[in-house]
Amino acid sequence: MKIGKLFLAGIVALGLGLTGCNNDDVPELSGEKEATISIKVLPSSNGSLLRSTGNLNGDGVLAKGLAQESAIKSLEVWIFKGDVLDAYKSAAAAEVTEIEARIGARTVVVVANAEIGQKNSKAELLATIKGLPADVAGKGLVMTAEPFDVTLVKGNNYYGYTDAQVAAKTGENKNHLNDNKKPLPITRVNARVAIVSAELDLASVPANQKVVFDALKDVEVAMFNVPKETKLFGSDLAKNENYLFGAKWDSPLSTYVGYGVAGATATTSLTDAVTDALPVVDTNAPYYYVNESNGTHKMFIVLRAKVYKDNAVVTTVKDLYTDNEGYTYYPIWINVAKEGYTYAGEYVPDGKIKRNTQYNISLTIKGLGNPNIDPVDKAWLDVAVAVEDWQVVGQNVIW
Repeated sequence: MKIGKLFLAGIVALGLGLTGCNNDDVPELSGEKEATISIKVLPSSNGSLLRSTGNLNGDGVLAKGLAQESAIKSLEVWIFKGDVLDAYKSAAAAEVTEIEARIGARTVVVVANAEIGQKNSKAELLATIKGLPADVAGKGLVMTAEPFDVTLVKGNNYYGYTDAQVAAKTGENKNHLNDNKKPLPITRVNARVAIVSAELDLASVPANQKVVFDALKDVEVAMFNVPKETKLFGSDLAKNENYLFGAKWDSPLSTYVGYGVAGATATTSLTDAVTDALPVVDTNAPYYYVNESNGTHKMFIVLRAKVYKDNAVVTTVKDLYTDNEGYTYYPIWINVAKEGYTYAGEYVPDGKIKRNTQYNISLTIKGLGNPNIDPVDKAWLDVAVAVEDWQVVGQNVIW
């Protein structure tokens, strides 16, 4: 049997070792296997546990993102003829090499960091869903590429390489497939929501509130209306069901899904005690990996803090500004058009949460918040948002 090769490649700035495994249970198609496939991938920019509080300074809030957000820790490749699996292989690296396949028209599916395993049907694979939490420190963020078609010929086939890289390969019958001489991009399935800064602007606090408080301390943050699962493939990716919330904070208007529901429990990985007192800075920012959402139940993040005057918790504004524990609440709806919210450039928010997108929130507080997480007619919050690669949405909020 003559064996050829197909190399599908993308450039990835990761020097990872190469290990691989074959699966002997791939369904047999008629004919000899006359090609092998090798694939490299490139994390594309245009998304520990589900959350972390850590350093987002520098690249962390830019298109490049954190190094761990681009790490390829495992890579899986499926080769299909129609709906039938022709070949499957995985590697604990950013490259999978020498996947034996047959010549002819094929569809290729590539996924990173998901550890899905062999799927003998393309329809079964494309129906795969993934849930939270996202294990960025362990398995890495799940990334996918859109399925694409190739025609394999005998010999060594290459996809995603430059002409010079193909010329440098050894072996005969080298065939550079139609890849526009560009690497294979893969995109993160998760989005990321972060409060990259939060500060109290005491000079702008109304006079009637200045006599009440002079500091906000014991800061905590939690996420709400976070879909637990998302689809990996297709045009409609959001699964708007089984919502998660980070804390059982009071919501008389049932602003978040799960409030008041018997047996509903908070997802502790969606909340953080951030800092003793404001400000929050990007070197110690609360950030969370979340799933795509179409805005049926709009996702939001809440910062709460205890109200202090002369280093003592204020108890005189309960129900007006604080709850019984002395917390005041600043809810921020993500990627929405709202009074006090501004977005960089010509970006237009639509209330949806999109994969592979950073939503970086900068919060300026100019007064006391709410006694619970529900919205009120008047607020003291400004929000501003900027969009760039990952994609990155910077959202500024002023209360």
